[in-house]
Order: sequence, then C-alpha cells, then structure tokens
Amino acid sequence: MTGVQTCALPILTVEEELRNQAFAHLSILRNKNISLLENITEKQALIIPEKFSNNLYWQAGHILTTQMSLLYRRSNLEMPLINKKYISFFAKGTSPSDFDSEIPTFKNVLHELKESLSALQNDLHNYSKAKYDVPVLVSFGMTLHSFHDAVLAIPYHEAYHLNAINLILKQIK
Repeated sequence: MTGVQTCALPILTVEEELRNQAFAHLSILRNKNISLLENITEKQALIIPEKFSNNLYWQAGHILTTQMSLLYRRSNLEMPLINKKYISFFAKGTSPSDFDSEIPTFKNVLHELKESLSALQNDLHNYSKAKYDVPVLVSFGMTLHSFHDAVLAIPYHEAYHLNAINLILKQIK
C-alpha cells in the first residue's frame, strides 16, 4: 500500500435512504415554518383571520402534535416533548376555541417544534421497524402502517401547513 487510507462508508438500505431524504426535506420545511413563526408576536399568533378556522398558534401546535401522534402514538411509543393534552388542543378537527388555561405558551410550542427535529433524528433508526396496530388514512390520501411510513408522509403535512401559515400571515400583516 502507498499509505492511502480508505474509509468504508456504511451501505444504506433503500428504506434508510428514503427516511434520510424525508428527514432532510422535513428539516428544510420545518426551519422555514419556524423562521416565519419566530417573527410574530404571541398576540399576532392568536389572530384568526376572516374566513379562517384557526390561527398561527394552532398551526404550530398542530404541526408538532401531528408529527408526534403519527410517529410515536400510533406506533405505541411514548411521545417525546409533548403530553396527550396537546391532542385535545391541536389535533385535526380542533380549533383555538378548544384552548384553555392548560395550553402551553406559544413560545413553548415553538421551542418544542424545534426540538422535535432532534428527537426524530435520534429515533429514525431506533423505531424504523415500529408498526401501527391499525393503519391510518391521512387527509392527503396516504395510508400509513408504521413509523417508517409516517417519516415519509410528514414532509407533505409540513408543506401543506407552510402554505397555510403563509396565507394567514398575509391576512394579519
């Protein structure tokens, strides 16, 4: 040998590569959402524009709650960062009128939204084989059967809410 060291790169399965790509896409979208939401006040976050059913506070909490629910709760895993009370505030079909004194602060929701990327990155491999007891048909037409399926679906959900956040921002500014 001529003194050249070689480094064997790990060979990823197709599933691992798909999860890594989905996580990269989610990171881009999540960081865009966070940057938009960090530039508003809590008072602005509470405004429900005319012809809208929710506000930016709900959007942030909903993104977080959906991620935690689809990845962890549906896979019978403990949800990191949030408790089940979030579901009563931010799940599909809820509205800001469901908020009560137990709701986390907007600042807290944004912090947890940021932290949720790190939690997911740590769990991508650990829970990749976790399965749902019952498949879930999500609103954009995908049927999810597992943690892996949820990792692939969450960027679609994030992108949808990036659009909703932008539409609400146009109305309140």
